[in-house]
Amino acid sequence: MMTGGQSPVKDPGGGEIIGAGAFFDASVWTISVVGVGITEISVLKFEKTARWKDEYPGLESRLRDFCSRFESTADVVRQSSHDRRHHERYTLSGPAEVLLLDSRGMSSGIKVRGELIDISAGGISYLQRISKKKNARLILGRKVRVTLSSDLKPSGNVVLEGDILAAKEVPGPESDFSVHVRFDTELNPVHVQKIIEQSGKESAIVE
Repeated sequence: MMTGGQSPVKDPGGGEIIGAGAFFDASVWTISVVGVGITEISVLKFEKTARWKDEYPGLESRLRDFCSRFESTADVVRQSSHDRRHHERYTLSGPAEVLLLDSRGMSSGIKVRGELIDISAGGISYLQRISKKKNARLILGRKVRVTLSSDLKPSGNVVLEGDILAAKEVPGPESDFSVHVRFDTELNPVHVQKIIEQSGKESAIVE
């Protein structure tokens, strides 16, 4: 497997499953798989499992259980010293207004309310209610403008822009997803600390 920067992270063996995380949770795929020699690969497309949903209602949970026996891509990357999480993440609480932008970076007119989870110099994550799971995939790669209530500026708001890299379903009775955004421009560490202080919570590293 290769990361986006073309650094080898693992040599998978026969029978291994690759990409289960991106399969079950909507996320941008940042790993490439290159065959060395004669290789036979079986591929399961998400769209096919969606068509099986009515006929085999318990299929997805069984697939999840089966895939959980294998090492996740995130674990492999961390163990290979190529972990892309360069910045400490800190817990953050409070509401956020999220505006979807179009391909030109202009407002699409679509706004949603989110509940903050954590922040780092490189990105931010928040909880968002998404009624249909398939809709979570529609926001992948979309550019967003996240507005936080703050006293750091005369306007009383902090505005951050970036791209949605993942939307992961949160277990529970509600249709909540944790949405993960990578900033267009990294924040100054001092700015991050001020935002954390403004949230009224003690900062804590999230792993």
